[in-house]
Amino acid sequence: MPRYFVSGLCMQGNKGGPALALSLMSVLRQYIPDAEFVFSVPEDNKEWPYEQEWAEKYDVEVVKNISLHNIVPPFCFVFGRLQQLKIWWATLKRCDALIQMSAICYTGPPSGPGTFLSMIGTTRVQDFFISKLACRSMFSWTQSYGPFSTKYVRFFARMDLRRQKIIFCRGNDCRDEVRNLLPEADAISFPDVAVTLPFDKEWGAAYISEKYSAIRLIVSLSPSAVLYSRAETINGENQHITQLLSIIRILLGMGYSVLLVPHTYRPAQPNPRVCDLAVARLVVSAICDSNVMIVDENLSPNELKSIISNVEFHVGARYHSVVAALSACVPAISMSWHSKYLDLMRCYGMDEYVLEENSSSEVITRMLEKINTHKDKLGVMLEKYQNEVNEQSLENARLFCNLLKR
Repeated sequence: MPRYFVSGLCMQGNKGGPALALSLMSVLRQYIPDAEFVFSVPEDNKEWPYEQEWAEKYDVEVVKNISLHNIVPPFCFVFGRLQQLKIWWATLKRCDALIQMSAICYTGPPSGPGTFLSMIGTTRVQDFFISKLACRSMFSWTQSYGPFSTKYVRFFARMDLRRQKIIFCRGNDCRDEVRNLLPEADAISFPDVAVTLPFDKEWGAAYISEKYSAIRLIVSLSPSAVLYSRAETINGENQHITQLLSIIRILLGMGYSVLLVPHTYRPAQPNPRVCDLAVARLVVSAICDSNVMIVDENLSPNELKSIISNVEFHVGARYHSVVAALSACVPAISMSWHSKYLDLMRCYGMDEYVLEENSSSEVITRMLEKINTHKDKLGVMLEKYQNEVNEQSLENARLFCNLLKR
């Protein structure tokens, strides 16, 4: 029975982690039906109990991830880190291969620092070296790469990617950037596998009806701890919060109710720099309007997608909230901080609905008015695109499984 060690994801916190994990297992088992999976998840002691809790709900095995602290003396001799390393190593040795799923790798400015230390500290680079030591092949599932804007990013990316028989890229821009870095590489563009994540539209409708008494049509909005942490503070106001409030006021003026749908939920770290729910609460407290509501329960990505599937359109600053909307055939505006957003929107013919970090209020207003005018036509268009991306995801899985079987 083939057994695969999957690294780079989580079972809780960022809902993109389990969205990818559940989708990955589903599509790979269509070609390797008896495949078993073990997931390496964040080792933070405060969040580890929640990782175990959600792993049990998803019926998957998890082990604590490792870092340089588990390897380098004297750090490795404290807090049980050496024992953690032994468990991780033994788990990898019991598996046939390592599947690397960090989702976004080798990122330089303006999206990431791109320094030497930032590179060697990433899960992707550590997995590359450890898989060599363990004599296990490392296969990288479809993810975003770049921008390759520093010499350290380019060095580590070349070292790793040139050893991948096929480089599975999440979108055309990502593929083109990889081909510019490695002209001889076999780089192929595919959509994010979470476009295949199942959902229950009726469950979502019942949840909204039970939890919220809004009498108006609903637009969903997913804030981002990433954008909150990247944003400037002007006159004591975080500019991501300012932009979200501007969007909400425009939507209220259009006659909509707004449902905030956070895509990171960290019970152990309710900090707006790492937790979308904390950002959403700041927004709700600032707007003080009964037509602005929040999903404050710790739900699965399937349940969040089921809720989003019932709204008129979605505004997402979280990547996998936009994936959920588009793959449920709900028109969406993405609030971008990386090219992966444009890549995703282009897969669905929605690339003109991307808001950059510092978009003006005039640009925001025009885009909201535009999607509001065309939302019905866009919904029909998305149904066509969803059939195409589902087929592409299955082809992605077929090619990937062929590599695993070798």
